[in-house]
Amino acid sequence: MKFRFLIFLFLVGISSAKAQINFVSGTYEEALAKASAEGKLLFIDFRADWCKPCLEMEKTTFQDVDLGNYMADNFISYKVDVDYFDGMDLQEKFNASVLPTLLVIDPIDEAVQLRLIGLKTKSELETELKKLRNEPIVVVEPTPTETEPAENPSKRKCFLRRWLDKITE
Repeated sequence: MKFRFLIFLFLVGISSAKAQINFVSGTYEEALAKASAEGKLLFIDFRADWCKPCLEMEKTTFQDVDLGNYMADNFISYKVDVDYFDGMDLQEKFNASVLPTLLVIDPIDEAVQLRLIGLKTKSELETELKKLRNEPIVVVEPTPTETEPAENPSKRKCFLRRWLDKITE
């Protein structure tokens, strides 16, 4: 009985380790056809196993549940590994020379609607995608925590002004 319970916990742990953004498998053409059939835009993540920002996004940004739900409602997400020949062809087609490159493609004419380059946080990615879809953007300002040091008002002054004040004291 304990053994079955341990196996159950192990399987639950494996299934919860999957990314919250559901990237479709298959070919680019299949992903494009699925996006067209569902009336959604195609979100493409160009990545590689050796790309540290790509791996960081997979661990953080793509794990966000809210972002995953938003993406599932509005986009078909497709991951392209540029270390494989198919990925290299798509990388060349869309000029994705810097990794990670995130594209949003119109499935009707394959026009690039949005191009983002580099590591993006959940809020940065969500903001850009909502701007593309003309949706309202809610900005939540982080509240200062007790661990953050209070800003020193003297640091607001220009370096030369602080230096001059110090000399004239």
